[in-house]
Amino acid sequence: MTTKILIVGSIGNMVQFYEFSLFGFMVSKFASLFFPAQAYLTSLILTFGVFATGFLMRPLGAIIFGHIGDNLGRKSALSLSLMLMIVPTLIIATTPTYEQIGILAPLLICLARILQGLCIGVEYNGSMVFTLENFPSKEAGFVGGILAASPVFGMLCGMISGYIFTLPGLPSEFWRLAFILGTVLGVLGTYVRSRIGESPEFAKVKSMENKSFNFYEFLFFIRRNYIKLFITIGIGGLCGAHFYIQFVFLTNFLQIVTPVDPAILTRISIFSLITYMVLLPIMGKLSDIIGNSKLMGVSSTFTIILAYPIFVTFQKGVISGIMLSQLVLSLLTATFAAPCHGVMQRMFSTTERYTGISVGYNMGIALMGSSTPLISTFLFKLSENPTSPAIYLALIGLCGFWATRTYINNYELGKKQNFFVNS
Repeated sequence: MTTKILIVGSIGNMVQFYEFSLFGFMVSKFASLFFPAQAYLTSLILTFGVFATGFLMRPLGAIIFGHIGDNLGRKSALSLSLMLMIVPTLIIATTPTYEQIGILAPLLICLARILQGLCIGVEYNGSMVFTLENFPSKEAGFVGGILAASPVFGMLCGMISGYIFTLPGLPSEFWRLAFILGTVLGVLGTYVRSRIGESPEFAKVKSMENKSFNFYEFLFFIRRNYIKLFITIGIGGLCGAHFYIQFVFLTNFLQIVTPVDPAILTRISIFSLITYMVLLPIMGKLSDIIGNSKLMGVSSTFTIILAYPIFVTFQKGVISGIMLSQLVLSLLTATFAAPCHGVMQRMFSTTERYTGISVGYNMGIALMGSSTPLISTFLFKLSENPTSPAIYLALIGLCGFWATRTYINNYELGKKQNFFVNS
């Protein structure tokens, strides 16, 4: 039964991040297909803009699906989010080109991206909530690490699929099969989820009366839980900053500041991503032994301390140094990300947990995580100093450290006994 729960929790992450990364992999292709071909650079910027809308929609999706998950059930929210993810995948797979239908093409792609953004963030957090409620708290780190590895596996599959279906010599429309494959996987995932029951913890405490969505009630929820939400935002912010600075920003940054062959840099990045995926359950298991929050505190502390030395090493442009620094970043990222849901799970009551974790975490991702490549690039351009992005990474590390220490002081040390008990 526990294996089945892990599969149910992981499959949605794999499918959604497969489709999400596939879109990112094909951004340049979409720029020429769905936007005016005579202005390629403008088309590319617009396509990146469409890509960014997915991140902006994550907090809204967290509010909507959080309400569903806390009132109608975890299973309902997770099944609906995966079913809805099938729709944008089909839209992308079947949308005619700009040449064929004009302005409708980019509008349809933008609509697909908005739907993806609504679903993807809450899928990750919701699957964590559902799965961890089916396991004892002493295994939260290991189980959380396995689930955190599932979207990384989906991303890798998306990258491989994108590469295979766009190989030279294949028919021009062959790339659409990659998204059709994603649709098939989504249908399979929805079927698997339909075969599982509700979270026993939720079923035990939830009354049969469901609340309709009320904006004022949501404001009261924020008022009751604002410190917990700030903690969760800090956790989501550092998780996002860790990931996007390593696997999005550095991919382009290192090609600018080092003489290393881009092909070698790409291989190092892929190797680091695989290392990160493998480290997640390992660090999760370690956190179950020494304490989830303690390991997060270690990660955030060393993020602050090592941010500058890491970027100094990047600046030197030595392949071995770049690889070592990437591996250190993978370790820091896994050490913080694997146990964090076990920590957030304890902060909210069962009937507010889905909303609290989804809203706070996705706000952190939207505000601090997804903006990391943009702000890091701006700092580099402003200062013309290759080590300047370390300032931003250290600052977000400080936010993660604050979130972890605030959690420990108010919960684990019991300075405020009723802090984590909702009225």
